[in-house]
Amino acid sequence: MKPETRELLDLCLIAYLAKHGLRFGTPAALMLANARTQVSPRLTIEEVTGRLDYLGDATNALGKPLVASVSKLSPDLTAWKLTAAGLEYAQERGLDQ
Repeated sequence: MKPETRELLDLCLIAYLAKHGLRFGTPAALMLANARTQVSPRLTIEEVTGRLDYLGDATNALGKPLVASVSKLSPDLTAWKLTAAGLEYAQERGLDQ
């Protein structure tokens, strides 16, 4: 994936969680459907979950986790939520509107 596409995907995922995030977490598959319309129709679930893992890691470019996985009954059903830092990031950039 090109760097520009990665950055666009990151912003798309953060914006989606800021606007439409579900109270108990949003499944990656739901974010994939949106990202395919916003970023690229060729995106895979592995690419989306890879970026979510990156955004949830404190070693990302900002040095703080922006998203967090929410445990479900099965690892296949992992959902995601914005952290306080992620919500602040989205608000500062107008991604929550």
